[in-house]
Amino acid sequence: MSSRAGSRIQVPPEHYTARSYIGPSREASFRIQEALASDRDPVLEIGIGPGVLSQRLRAKGLRLVTMDIDRRLGPDLAGSITHLPFRDRAFPTVVAFEVL
Repeated sequence: MSSRAGSRIQVPPEHYTARSYIGPSREASFRIQEALASDRDPVLEIGIGPGVLSQRLRAKGLRLVTMDIDRRLGPDLAGSITHLPFRDRAFPTVVAFEVL
């Protein structure tokens, strides 16, 4: 069952730990995001899901700020993608895959 955050629907955290969540297409998406962000520091990740990308980018030594509407996922900042609390051009790379 999904929960509502304001007028937005958010899946429960258990959604990201289901065996079926990370299949070949999702793994390919993580690899694309990782490649896009691999040499552009700092990175803003919006919609952290299971934290796979965050772990990979931090393991590469990149400075990363995570943001999600769902505090239960443990982002650095909780908030909406429609109201980012950053100045323009604060991040050379922003990844927000599969959040809509």
